[in-house]
Amino acid sequence: MAPYPLPVPCVDAALLALSGWGRANAYARIGIVREERARMRAALQRLPGVREVLPSQANFLAVRFDDAAAVYRGLLAAGIVVRDIRRYPNLGDALRITLGTPAENDRVLAALRESVPCA
Repeated sequence: MAPYPLPVPCVDAALLALSGWGRANAYARIGIVREERARMRAALQRLPGVREVLPSQANFLAVRFDDAAAVYRGLLAAGIVVRDIRRYPNLGDALRITLGTPAENDRVLAALRESVPCA
C-alpha cells in the first residue's frame, strides 16, 4: 500500500480532467466565460443605477450601484444570490456577480432591470 493512498474514483476524475478531452472541455468553458464576461459587462454598464463595472479577468464582475442594498434585496427576492462585498475596503457600494451560463446571465440581467433603483 502506498504511504498516501488515493481513492480510485478521485484518481480517475483527475486523469479524466487532465486528458485531451478534459483540457478541451476546460478551454471551451473558459471561452464561454470570457464571452459572457464581456457581454455582461456591456449590459450592466447600460443599466440605470449602475455606477461602474470594475475590470475583471475572473469568472465574476464586481459592480458598483447607486443603492447596492436595494439591488441585493431585489435579487434575493428574485431567487438570485450574489455576493455582498460592501464590507470590503473601498467597495461599500458593490456587489459581486458570478458569471454563469448565457441563460443564467440573462436571468440576472432581467432581475436587475426590475430591481435596480433609478438614480
